[in-house]
Amino acid sequence: MSSSTEIEALAQDPKPLSFRIRHINKRHTKDDVRKCLENILKTEQKVVNDIYIEITSANDVGDTTRRVCVVTFHYDGSEPQPAPVHPSCFEQHLREANDELMLDIRDGRLWNKRRRRNENPDDESNYRITVDKGFRGLTPLYEPENPESVDANVIAVMGLTPNAYAVWQGEKSDKMWLRHFFEQSDNLKNCRSLIFGYNGDLWVEALYKKEDYTKGLMEDIVEFLRTHPHKPIIFVGHSYGGLLIADMLRTAYFWRQNPERYRIYELTKGIFFFATPHRGMFIDDLQKINSHKYRGEIIQGLQKRDLRFDGIFTEELKQFIQVIKEGAIKVYSFAETELTNQLEKSDDSIRPHQCVEQKHQVDRASAFLALSGHETEHHAEGKNHRNIIKFDNFDDRTYTAMLKGLKKCLEYIKQPTDDTVKAKPTRGESPQIAYSHVKLVSYALDETARLGAVRESLD
Repeated sequence: MSSSTEIEALAQDPKPLSFRIRHINKRHTKDDVRKCLENILKTEQKVVNDIYIEITSANDVGDTTRRVCVVTFHYDGSEPQPAPVHPSCFEQHLREANDELMLDIRDGRLWNKRRRRNENPDDESNYRITVDKGFRGLTPLYEPENPESVDANVIAVMGLTPNAYAVWQGEKSDKMWLRHFFEQSDNLKNCRSLIFGYNGDLWVEALYKKEDYTKGLMEDIVEFLRTHPHKPIIFVGHSYGGLLIADMLRTAYFWRQNPERYRIYELTKGIFFFATPHRGMFIDDLQKINSHKYRGEIIQGLQKRDLRFDGIFTEELKQFIQVIKEGAIKVYSFAETELTNQLEKSDDSIRPHQCVEQKHQVDRASAFLALSGHETEHHAEGKNHRNIIKFDNFDDRTYTAMLKGLKKCLEYIKQPTDDTVKAKPTRGESPQIAYSHVKLVSYALDETARLGAVRESLD
């Protein structure tokens, strides 16, 4: 959300809010973090016994001597729930997604209000922690106790939304599958999960372009790989997030003179696309209510293409398909099967809201790359564009289909063959020359599938 009312609006949601705490010295435990938060609640005269503080912890992406915690405040009392149960000071200081609050882990006091003259110079490094709610950048949510035992890093990239964490939460529960499901799954418990957040709020003007988000994603992963063992990567992209993944991998592939960036391509073994508009999407509702120039350019860039005149593959898409084929990357694509409520904006509302009108946001001709032998296509039963990546429990049919794909990806990772060796372009060639060596006809659909895709796009 975009205004100072964001956290208050989120607090009206029955789901508890989650916050990120960073820069935690590794010598401090989750109990130390809990005591710090309990001190804050006691100071605010909240009934601590009625609040369950859920904490998950992982190594910081750029500094393994530091920890990152995701904290959720759950109401556990018998009386009607007071609102909110999280610390009130979080509301006061974290009004915008990029706001941060610095605390002293020893007592929960605001760090910038400390006035101890006898403070040791090392105290800031040892005791200062930072709280935010925006989850900007790369955030680890779950990792095995032994980081060396990680089978793969699962990195999820959100679409154009204000909340990088809540977008992955279930609709009816507060479960966030990338945080809660991994530890309980025999297939995933040895994987690390991370999310990437950025300023995806379309209703606040900002100068970001698509390449800025792509660069941020790449730089964060490069920093992560500098401090963590190089393990295979599996990407998960929702809507616009899938486009960022595709652009980032395409850039990493052609930046072979930069070993750190090219390494991302080499490590990538699988991609899960959820309602990703490879060939555009329905954006009429977004265009009608958008009043910002630069955000409007991002929206316009998502305009649904006319396959009769533009063809099935743009030049960028052809290059990305080259990346997939030469890298032997497994692709799993999920298409929405339900219509999505459109957005409208009334004169007295700060933000748009859903209306009764429904549209097919991303059709199958756009959600599926149509790569014979390289892509597994799924129809997400009962899912629309927004909830296609929201899973309340292990029995969700889309989740079980994705889990099967993840299991196959992990089996693929553990059984290296000649087919999994990345094909590196000849050193010194330009991307255009390297690309010209590939017969584009091999990327196209056979005639029957091509006609079928075009017909679907015209329905």
